[in-house]
Amino acid sequence: MGERNRSETFSFSESVLPAWVYDVQTLAFLAVNDAAVRRYGYARERFLRMTVSDIHPHEDPPEPTDIVTGAIDELSGRHAGARHRTAAGHDLFVRTATSDPLPFEGREARITIVFDVTEWRTAYRRLSASLAMLRHAEALTGLGSWMLEPGAGSLEGSDAMLEMFGTSPGERRIPVAALLSLVHPDDARAAVTMRDAIAALQPFDAEYRIVLSEVVRWCRSRARIIEDDTGPRMIGTVLDVTDRIRNEERLQELARLDPVVGIPNRAALAVAFADAAPALGTAVFAIRLDYAIVHQIETGLADAVAQAAAAVIRDALPAASSMFVHSTDVFVALCPSVGSIFSARGCAELVVAAFIAPLPINDGVVVNARVGFDVATDEPRPASELLAHALTALHRTGRYGSIVCPFTPDMQQEARRADAIDRHLRAAPISEFSLVYQPVISLETRHVIGVEALLRWTSAELGSVSPAEFIPVAERSGFIATLGTRVLRMATEDYAGWHLADGQRPKLMINVSAHQLRSPALLAELIGAVDRTGISMTDIDLELTETAMIEQLGAGVERLNALRGRGVRICLDDFGMGYSSLNYLAELPLDVVKIDRSFVSGMRTDPIKGAVVHSVIELAHEIGATVIGEGVEQRSEAERLRRLHCDAIQGYWVARPMPPEAIRTRLAAGF
Repeated sequence: MGERNRSETFSFSESVLPAWVYDVQTLAFLAVNDAAVRRYGYARERFLRMTVSDIHPHEDPPEPTDIVTGAIDELSGRHAGARHRTAAGHDLFVRTATSDPLPFEGREARITIVFDVTEWRTAYRRLSASLAMLRHAEALTGLGSWMLEPGAGSLEGSDAMLEMFGTSPGERRIPVAALLSLVHPDDARAAVTMRDAIAALQPFDAEYRIVLSEVVRWCRSRARIIEDDTGPRMIGTVLDVTDRIRNEERLQELARLDPVVGIPNRAALAVAFADAAPALGTAVFAIRLDYAIVHQIETGLADAVAQAAAAVIRDALPAASSMFVHSTDVFVALCPSVGSIFSARGCAELVVAAFIAPLPINDGVVVNARVGFDVATDEPRPASELLAHALTALHRTGRYGSIVCPFTPDMQQEARRADAIDRHLRAAPISEFSLVYQPVISLETRHVIGVEALLRWTSAELGSVSPAEFIPVAERSGFIATLGTRVLRMATEDYAGWHLADGQRPKLMINVSAHQLRSPALLAELIGAVDRTGISMTDIDLELTETAMIEQLGAGVERLNALRGRGVRICLDDFGMGYSSLNYLAELPLDVVKIDRSFVSGMRTDPIKGAVVHSVIELAHEIGATVIGEGVEQRSEAERLRRLHCDAIQGYWVARPMPPEAIRTRLAAGF
């Protein structure tokens, strides 16, 4: 080659890019530089025995003549690029620049310079895959992204963001003012926050609504500042949170509703009454429902009964009333514009009368309603005060046979007394409690067949508190379960300490509350007491009131049957104080029926009560149950019960309740 060729050869040899000279006719390599040898891995001698086709075995698209165009094409994905094969068998993705034909050692040749774009191509494909994944992620999550240069009035948004704000994907740049104009008027404060943060290039986090074609959607926008060699920029995301907001609103609504009845629950009641200041003449009613049965209700129908009862109350109340669930069997109603005590009593009596007919479920469910109420007649009073008064009045119902009871000022003192009892009862040490025992005598043999354990409490602060006071308070607060557990432990320990011979072993009669029956732990507690003291399950009678039994139909009855299976007898206590319905005596798992003293004492003057006692005795005997008359205070009452074939009696005429040592001495002496 001449001087020109030597210069070109020198340039060719010194190039840091792979390069070669090849024969235009045969495509044989005529010269290769050191960079080609290093990159392709062929020895120079082997390289010079090869042709261009040997390192280019693939059918690739035609090479662009302009290397710049080729690089742009490759990065934009418009060309797959050429592939060359190395000595190790690896593919290189390349772009080539080839000269016009020129003479070389007497041949027509071309010089080719190779640009290895393998790493560019890999990076580009990874970037493309990442962008595609980002687009899919944005589509799946409702998340859009954007970027804003300092001082720019428009931001550049992703496809997801453009779609979210109703902008064409071709319009990548969106004016900030146009976006903020979509913010709901009620969220103008959020719009101002974002506008000021963008102007000051400051981070922000805002939640707001946008309005597009009268459709409201919730969005959350977050922004941060990043800096690189070009200076600071704002980048951000916008997330469609409409579904989340609606779900939260729905959850909040559900949290305020009773899941069975579907009306506001006790939590909603507390919120509604905390800040309410009802007008003069507003009344608050507390309505307790006592469920009896005409035929036994299946457990699965309890929800249907509650729903039907709530509907009856709603229909009986004034149209503007607001109803709430206070507890399992207590509803509360806030009724504006009732006016007077007289009008409120009329409303309460309408509620009671609405339950005269059984609920139309199965063969009919009998429900008895009791109502306590208070009315703001003299001056407006806080709703919370009216509610407290209505509940106080409700607790008074039933005590004196009333089913509708207005609040009166004297009840306030009673309520304070109940609060004091509850407070001291919970804090009382076990040493303040004791048991007394009242015997039950067989009318046939005159022997003691049972002793009932009765709880007594002498408070260090309140003195001796009657069971008629502290037992109802404990039942309302739920503390009765704790007291019941104490009585069970104390009574079984006393009974075991008497060391009675088999022939002298009367039944140990222990009262059990509805709260205890509701708990699956009752059987375990009994088993533990028996194992600890060495007495037998067959020594124990459990006494439950009618109300406790009826309220616990279903799971409670199953627990009673489980107890009976262990030898424990089940006793229905105070019959006549609850529903006084003979229909369900045969449907409950009973071994003993105790007739309340109000029926026993009323036999002398009330023929109807005498007839009821006679019917109860006959029906109880039909189902194999023993009948005990309670509260017997006169010989004539005992004699009348004996003539009606009552099995046993209990009361002051037989013996007053006595301490454990006294009853042990009497039992040892044959009473």
